[in-house]
Amino acid sequence: MKSILAIDMGATSIRGIVAKFENDALIVEEIMRFNHEIQSSDGRKHWDWQGLLDHIVQAILTVGDQVSSVAVDTWGVDFGLIDENGELLEEPTSYRDESCQRGFELAQERMSLYDLYQLSGNDVAPINSLFQLLVLREQRPEVYNRAKHFLMMPDLVNYFLTGKKSGEMTSCSTSQMFNLIDGTWNEKIIEQYDLKRDMFPPIVENTSYLGLTSEGLIPELRELDIPVMSLASHDTASAAYMTESYTDPSTLFLSCGT
Repeated sequence: MKSILAIDMGATSIRGIVAKFENDALIVEEIMRFNHEIQSSDGRKHWDWQGLLDHIVQAILTVGDQVSSVAVDTWGVDFGLIDENGELLEEPTSYRDESCQRGFELAQERMSLYDLYQLSGNDVAPINSLFQLLVLREQRPEVYNRAKHFLMMPDLVNYFLTGKKSGEMTSCSTSQMFNLIDGTWNEKIIEQYDLKRDMFPPIVENTSYLGLTSEGLIPELRELDIPVMSLASHDTASAAYMTESYTDPSTLFLSCGT
């Protein structure tokens, strides 16, 4: 039986795990781990996108066709913007950028924090994607105006791996722009803040097939036909998914974040 490759991306370190079932036991092997740091340029804190992508590519090349699929999870709230030519406009801003607070203030000019919580069910924190997007539109309108597609971090990785654009439900639920009841983008919030509705991708559930590495944007991976799968791509959701709480509502689990 072939193995699978899981790429687990945290805000300070990333690892690649190969896993397979053998004699009814789950066997795992760590093939990649590295620490990464937030970059600063032009007064903005952002992620080293190319550095992150290079390590992911190397992990996939290490296992090659020995694996039957690859899937990625990341931290929440951060995102990338794609232009009309399919290019990433800039390195994704980090949620630790101080400008998030300005976006938080801008949001309250149009809607109360109470109403935002009622509509999204999302903890209202200044780091959330909505507030990042609002301050980006105010401070760097040339970037916002060129943006044709909004992709959360795991969806951005999957886009580079497959060439397909989608939004996985658990990751999008951290954005403050999601409707948890309907499992779709929240039309009321998007309309209230006059955001470009067509920039938000179709929502997919975890376990969905996304595409093949041979169809992606990374030349080194085009010789490999590895299926890329969607999982609970917000890392906390992946952890919760593996607890008994998924099947037993009487189970309690404690999430303590980083």
